[in-house]
Amino acid sequence: MSKESLYKQSNVEVSYDTDNSAIYIYWKGFVMLDDFKDAMLKALDFYTEKKALHWIIDQTERQAVHPKVNEWVLEEFYPKLLDATQKDAKMAVIVPKDVFGRFSMKNQTEGLTKKFEEMIPYQYFQSFSEVVRWLS
Repeated sequence: MSKESLYKQSNVEVSYDTDNSAIYIYWKGFVMLDDFKDAMLKALDFYTEKKALHWIIDQTERQAVHPKVNEWVLEEFYPKLLDATQKDAKMAVIVPKDVFGRFSMKNQTEGLTKKFEEMIPYQYFQSFSEVVRWLS
């Protein structure tokens, strides 16, 4: 993967994956609400700026997220994401190894599918190589 680092904090890095025309977000550890908001809004700006097509959310090393994260995603972020995302976009999610991380990821997805009729096509993966095959 050829990537350009765009933003980095202790628990997140946002990059542009030039090979896959994707914004790549790598999370690790426990994620607090303000950190999450900041990183995701910057990622959305980079998505538009770079004219990216896809999203790759790597949560391999992520643990749980602050409970308010899911609420913010449902109410504020996802509508903005839908507006900005290109027509043929896909969202690939690499699942967390941590059981609490998988649980919070599952809760977020269930909330999104209940609230939104239209969603960005997404799929869960165990590795980045699986993501690349799906995006190709």
